[in-house]
Amino acid sequence: MSSSYEDLIIEGREKVAISLQNKWVDSENENLKKASTSDLGNFGEDLIVKIFKCHGLKARRVNKGIGEFDIIVEEKVTLEGKTATEDTKGGFQHNGIKKHGADYDYVICLGVGPNDFYINMWSKECCVDNLTTTMAKDAPDGFKLSSKPGNKKWPLYLLNEENFENYIINEIYKEIV
Repeated sequence: MSSSYEDLIIEGREKVAISLQNKWVDSENENLKKASTSDLGNFGEDLIVKIFKCHGLKARRVNKGIGEFDIIVEEKVTLEGKTATEDTKGGFQHNGIKKHGADYDYVICLGVGPNDFYINMWSKECCVDNLTTTMAKDAPDGFKLSSKPGNKKWPLYLLNEENFENYIINEIYKEIV
């Protein structure tokens, strides 16, 4: 490789390193940012199941998160889990949400920030009616849900006991009671 190409590569790497240093380097969740998409998704689904269990609800991952939905709560409510890391503008891109051909009740989104976690959940009907951005032209039923804390249409809330109860558990109870 010629030295001019090497210089271009080094310059590009330095720009990426600088952008990462802004929020992820030495953060509590740096390893989650570096994880593969599959490992990050498995982490998110496992965490959500454990939190439901902490609230006294029966929850489990189904088929290792592969299929029409990822989690079932109280053997009744089905959840499609989507975990995303924070982007450079403080938002989260929850990808691969199916509007058709998948049977689930809710999409539950976990956002991983450098030092915090965020959560919210939307009904499948809400996603079918409102998601419009496809991930790729060759994947016409894989939609993107762009969310962030404070967003009016697709808000995420800091993951803590109070917010999980208010925005997740209360909605689940409506389905199981």
